[in-house]
Amino acid sequence: MDYQPQDILDENIVAELLDVGDAEFLQDLFETYIQDAHEKIDGMTKALATQDANTLGKLAHTFKGASGNIGAIKLSQIAEKLQHMGHQDQLEGVEAVVADLIELYQLVEQAMKVKMQELQ
Repeated sequence: MDYQPQDILDENIVAELLDVGDAEFLQDLFETYIQDAHEKIDGMTKALATQDANTLGKLAHTFKGASGNIGAIKLSQIAEKLQHMGHQDQLEGVEAVVADLIELYQLVEQAMKVKMQELQ
């Protein structure tokens, strides 16, 4: 998919996070998010492989909230779609949604790393 910069990381939310804390706070938040995201994505990939819709839905739910909190709104929306599919035990088409989530996550992680470099 083609994503616009505002689809990747909402600069307004990032600015609000900087207002709440400081550069070090934001860097810690981003680093924690990245570590947690890798675990959640691995879990969702495994849940997909084992056709475990319930686990997929639960992991997508927590990923949705964390993504929204750091300003990855579009990523949060994709995770919400996965959450609903998992809770409805609907695995048809899930593979494509997980692929979209992974593709956008990689862009989000890259944008977060650039932002962390800027703050140093």
